[in-house]
Amino acid sequence: MFQSIKYFGYNTIDNNIYTYEYELVDSDFSCLVKIKDHGATTPIVAVIQEYSKRKLNVAANLIKCFQFQEKEYGWSIAQQIVWIEKHQPLFTPQLKADTQKYLLLI
Repeated sequence: MFQSIKYFGYNTIDNNIYTYEYELVDSDFSCLVKIKDHGATTPIVAVIQEYSKRKLNVAANLIKCFQFQEKEYGWSIAQQIVWIEKHQPLFTPQLKADTQKYLLLI
């Protein structure tokens, strides 16, 4: 399960296109996640991409990421969900529904 995520920085690729780098630590692995993006990028995107790629439970690990960010930065889970609903197409209606199910358990 998700443990933590740490931002390492970004590199410019082209005009206003950046690669953001995060270290994602899970109880079973750790990895460096690089995300190409034109604008707003968060650790949430890194979590969605990495757990999807590994065919692991994205919603459950996303909740762990929300909790981590709430503890580390004071961003409530509700604030994080509102933000990603507005800015991240990776947070699909299905992923939102799955995430809501896990929120009921905590």
